[in-house]
Amino acid sequence: MRLITGDEKKTVGVHCLIAPQDQIICLSGSQKEGPVSLPFRYDVSSRSAARHLHVDLPSSQAVAVEVNGRLCYKGAVTDQGTLSFEDGATGKRTIVVKVAEMRDSH
Repeated sequence: MRLITGDEKKTVGVHCLIAPQDQIICLSGSQKEGPVSLPFRYDVSSRSAARHLHVDLPSSQAVAVEVNGRLCYKGAVTDQGTLSFEDGATGKRTIVVKVAEMRDSH
């Protein structure tokens, strides 16, 4: 098990090294400030791909998740402020969760 601290300590979490798929759980680094502000980033490293679970995010927010600069997931945070995704990567990687860019339909 490893501790995770995101950039600017916006998020804190734990990385459980469990075969065949690691589990990563992150939450707000400050309960006083409400939901985690986007964007945020953190680093993980392991031999296995991982499932990530985030809580304390802005509810219903459209988000994009990048792993080492490549889009891995695009969707929305639940009404309860949770987000779950698989990173599909191994080794050292940087995870970025940010507001999804909305394309202009004109």
